[in-house]
Amino acid sequence: VSLIKAGKVFHSKLYKGRTTYLSPTLYSALSPYVQKTDDLSAEDFALLAFVDRFGPINTKEIKLHCPETGDFRRHMDLLQRRLLVTVYGPEKTLTPTWSSFLWISSRHWEETVCAIQPLIFAKDAVRTLLTRDLSAAETEKMLGSY
Repeated sequence: VSLIKAGKVFHSKLYKGRTTYLSPTLYSALSPYVQKTDDLSAEDFALLAFVDRFGPINTKEIKLHCPETGDFRRHMDLLQRRLLVTVYGPEKTLTPTWSSFLWISSRHWEETVCAIQPLIFAKDAVRTLLTRDLSAAETEKMLGSY
């Protein structure tokens, strides 16, 4: 959580829908290929717009003000896989290893938390970054859908 608060990682669900922490460099390399919004549902857009406008905001507030998002977890997971929303930091620490979170949009994360300059990486450069930790097949599966 301290790395999230310091802006050193971007909390996502990019890899197999699991929590995946991306360095600012890897986030910058992947975001042009992953941050697609053209096929988002109306509910996904509503959730993204709400987080973008009011973030950092907690899950309870999002659910309260965006009831049209019905299956909140499914919509939030999609936005996290697309690198469109992320964790801003802990709202409250429940145990030493578990916290409830505050959420922000990736746009706000780039502007305020990380203050990165977006970099455009060719897909080959992204492949090189990813194959350090993933197999070639996993890398292609991740990039192939974008």
